[in-house]
Amino acid sequence: MPRPELLYGISFIGLRSGHALDTEAHRGSCVSAASQLLKVHAVCPLSRRKIPLLLSDSLPYVEDTDVYVGVPCVSPLDADIAEKSNRPVPGGGTGAGHSELAEAGAGGFPTSAKLRDWLISRQRYWGTPIPIIHCPSCGPVPVPEDQLPVQLPDLSHFPKRGISPLEEAHEWVKCSCPRCGVAGRRETDTMDTFVDSSWYFLRFLDARSTQHAVNPRLQDALMPVDLYVGGKEHGGWQGWCSSLTL
Repeated sequence: MPRPELLYGISFIGLRSGHALDTEAHRGSCVSAASQLLKVHAVCPLSRRKIPLLLSDSLPYVEDTDVYVGVPCVSPLDADIAEKSNRPVPGGGTGAGHSELAEAGAGGFPTSAKLRDWLISRQRYWGTPIPIIHCPSCGPVPVPEDQLPVQLPDLSHFPKRGISPLEEAHEWVKCSCPRCGVAGRRETDTMDTFVDSSWYFLRFLDARSTQHAVNPRLQDALMPVDLYVGGKEHGGWQGWCSSLTL
């Protein structure tokens, strides 16, 4: 919720169809032609009041989200939806202060509403291989350290959208379990190249080192930097270069 101080004023929470709670077991009565009242409910962390959940695709959801918080006291649209759905309209929409929110453990942004498993969902052939072998007997087994790094195969064509490009690299996928020796399969998901953004700038300290990924002597002498300049996804090495003088 972008404005947790309005928790007192929530009248309903809307969910898109396809949400995890959208099951036949959870569906209840129809509120209108465009929405359905679920049998489950949310609980306000401040007042402990039960908040009804409406299954509806007609609410003004923010792009890439599937939850809508209805606060009639600050939104005429939410007030109209609450009235048509016969939902109660609580008062005190601005009554929660920072101390009260902190005490209840409410507020803040522990996760992004838009980014979802960012490093895994963006499948790329050139992404970082996940060093796991799936064994029918042992389950997921880490690739032994002396077999790292896992090398990507050469691909002559790329499969249709929606699957990992490595799924069709059949010879590469086949391998033996390092624990018991039976036939296993390599993990075909990859991590997006952004997985390197948190550390790759350190490589610029000594890019020619063959003994260490990061030269510990130079790292101890020159890190951390005093100023970071760059975007939240990129800019690690730009930040290093802009704040370090050799």
